[in-house]
Amino acid sequence: MEDINNVINMPEGNKQEIFIADGVRNDSFIKESNGKIGVLSFLFSIFYPVGYFYKQWKAIKKNNEEYKNISPFWRGVFYPFYAFKFTKILDNLLTIKKNMDFSGATNEEEKKKLENEYAVFNKFYSNSYMIALVPIVTVALIFCTFIPESFNTGIGAAVWVTIYMTLRNLQKAIDKILPQDHPKGKLTFSDFLGLPILGIFLIIAIIIFSLFKDPWIEIKGNTLKNTDAKYSITFPFENQKIIRAGIDYYCQNKTKKDYICAMLVDKFTITFDRDTIAKEIEKRFDAKVLSQKTSLFNDNLGYCFTTDKTEAKQSCFMQFKEKPKSGIILFQNFQDNTEKPFENLEEMMNSYQKI
Repeated sequence: MEDINNVINMPEGNKQEIFIADGVRNDSFIKESNGKIGVLSFLFSIFYPVGYFYKQWKAIKKNNEEYKNISPFWRGVFYPFYAFKFTKILDNLLTIKKNMDFSGATNEEEKKKLENEYAVFNKFYSNSYMIALVPIVTVALIFCTFIPESFNTGIGAAVWVTIYMTLRNLQKAIDKILPQDHPKGKLTFSDFLGLPILGIFLIIAIIIFSLFKDPWIEIKGNTLKNTDAKYSITFPFENQKIIRAGIDYYCQNKTKKDYICAMLVDKFTITFDRDTIAKEIEKRFDAKVLSQKTSLFNDNLGYCFTTDKTEAKQSCFMQFKEKPKSGIILFQNFQDNTEKPFENLEEMMNSYQKI
């Protein structure tokens, strides 16, 4: 690591000193605004940092002989793998800057003020780990876009906050070491470098997801047919699309927050017993079963439960025993319907028909 002696003497009249760490000058970075980082992070999620780091590495390459042979493009595309290197450079430059500032402090009050200013950078390396984790979280988000909105809203917000806070912290460090008169970066095509990569990523995600498509499922209006097990069920909301929310899992939204789902399970891993299923619900959803009931729906036995958790508010398991296949259908209601909690689920179970 370079120390405070690695300072370049500037011409007289230039009050800002230039210093070097790890072969990088402190003025070799792009100054971005928090507003720009926030808006573009919100719009492009994990793909905005592609352009952000491309611009930063491009500036480093342009201004430092030691980095003339690097590829800013690939360092931008694979930014999680270069996160530690990037933060290491910044950390070493911050150390030099801190030493320079402290050497100019004339009293304890000034030193205490500087301590407070630099305190935010004490755990600076955590930024590199956050950068590396964000794409992993977002891969989950991409696939969560195929399930009801209430499931992925929280994940999307968490990803945006993580990206914004991480880049904002990096930019704070950059702003600290940059010369005071360093110009702000302009909005350029480089900021949108992640868009084509986003397109490629989405295409790959859709292709992968389509490989798991259920070819035995037919949807017509609000009726869903299982052509393999030879039955159909009808969702309660007319003029509302049925969406595939996962393998064998289909949902229908009434509003953005209220939806009802069915999982078409031909084989079940636990005994079809009310008490056994209640224990499985409590274990899987970390929920407390508040009530349970047993009924017959078109001569099929069904168990229904209410819990204290939104993600398993009301659930019903219905067993069917007809040729050519027998199995279980799981119905879940994510509506806060306290007056008639099983109304929609019972309507769906009673709609069961052999085809």
